[in-house]
Amino acid sequence: MKLTRNNKTFEIQNPNFDFISKQSNEFSKDEANRIKDEVLKEYFDNHKKNDDINIVLKKVTLINSFYNTFIQNDELVMVAQHIVELDRLFSRTHKSFSTRIENGEINIVNFIAYYGDTKKLPHNIYSFASKYCSFHNSEKYPIVDSYAKGMIYFINKSERYCKNRVNTSMKSLNDYRVFCEMYEAFIRSYAIKDGKKLSFKKVDEYLWFYATTIAKDNEDFKYIIRIDDSEKPETVYLKID
Repeated sequence: MKLTRNNKTFEIQNPNFDFISKQSNEFSKDEANRIKDEVLKEYFDNHKKNDDINIVLKKVTLINSFYNTFIQNDELVMVAQHIVELDRLFSRTHKSFSTRIENGEINIVNFIAYYGDTKKLPHNIYSFASKYCSFHNSEKYPIVDSYAKGMIYFINKSERYCKNRVNTSMKSLNDYRVFCEMYEAFIRSYAIKDGKKLSFKKVDEYLWFYATTIAKDNEDFKYIIRIDDSEKPETVYLKID
């Protein structure tokens, strides 16, 4: 399969159930990757609530440290306060913030990334927001990073597996609803075999591990699939239902 951007072209292995599984397994063989994920899962499983600044700050710090989400040390408290404030905001509705994450309401990622006075926040916490929700509920929230977006976008551009999004702009993937639509179409096309569907976690690991492995030695590939995280999409639905 050839991925193309401007005058650059790079050929990758066609995605399929077996290859995605293999790359995910390679990710898990790395002891550091495995231990970090186990630590995060254990802490998030034992601290599901988001109303205590001390607990939320620890969760924010762990994700930022293990996944390098580019939040500076002096910004960690701001991000934690933002999440606690969102929890208070949703507590006045019929469903709490934590309940919405447990239910897998995908727009919660957009709320963390874009709601309120985002000038007070680091310039971009979109990738962080997806990871924060994913470690609460990995079955409902695929992880966003520049490589995942690039792979999803340019494979679709080549193969048109998500026909509703053939002409979607790269910037629009910074709306988590659009990203998830393309991500789920990717799974339907490449990650199901004999009635078995690979989990978001497995596909996350494939997208990250395969892309970073190639990118280490190939600047053309890195150029093709890197999508800027900093641009807010034209429209983001942030109405509290």
